[in-house]
Amino acid sequence: MRAARGPLAIIGAVVAAFGLALLAGGGLLLWANATQRDANGFFTSRELSLESGSYAVTTVDVDLGAAPAEWLPSVRLATVRLEAESSSGRVFLGVGPAADVEAYLQGVAVSRISHVDRRGSVDYEEVGGTAAPAPPDEQGFWVASASGDGPQSIAWDVASGDWVVVAMNADATPGVSVTARSGARSDVLLWAAAAMLVVGVVSAIVAAATFAAARLAAGPGRGTSPAPPARTPDTVRRP
Repeated sequence: MRAARGPLAIIGAVVAAFGLALLAGGGLLLWANATQRDANGFFTSRELSLESGSYAVTTVDVDLGAAPAEWLPSVRLATVRLEAESSSGRVFLGVGPAADVEAYLQGVAVSRISHVDRRGSVDYEEVGGTAAPAPPDEQGFWVASASGDGPQSIAWDVASGDWVVVAMNADATPGVSVTARSGARSDVLLWAAAAMLVVGVVSAIVAAATFAAARLAAGPGRGTSPAPPARTPDTVRRP
């Protein structure tokens, strides 16, 4: 039994650390859900200034893999909200399948967002071209789009496939100057927080039981001596 004390103590420490991490993560998710969302339930990014002399500013392909409906048929995995406003006229904002967007912008000068740092600075990968695109509003492949003067906003329920977000001037002229912001909300956030808290509590209970088992396996503590035998009348010396 004493030989098991060390392994039990190590297992208890590992389980305790795992449980504490889950409790902290679940608490953080609950705090974010309660305090960091806007009135419509979206977590919103900071504003980005998108400036380019090309015809369009696009994201890289976003591969979302298998359909969310195949994982959680009754749960909306996430909704993405995109907002944009142009300082030079009517703006177009759209989400489309990567293959269709690539075909639409074939031979067109495009600025593809390659990196956004914590300060909101945007780096681009420039794709050269000499062709002029047709107006984006005339394309039928967009799964979500908006165009017009002033702020424009679209909301899109995440779906499987490869997707690209495109910002352009609505009249398909070069020189894009857009202030953009994104947001997201998910039905699974509270479920994830609750699951982390439950598993964290269970882990804490298991860790406590493991530490108790290790203590029992150790036996009497070191440095203790057995109690002296009780003295009987036969062992008492008489004067």
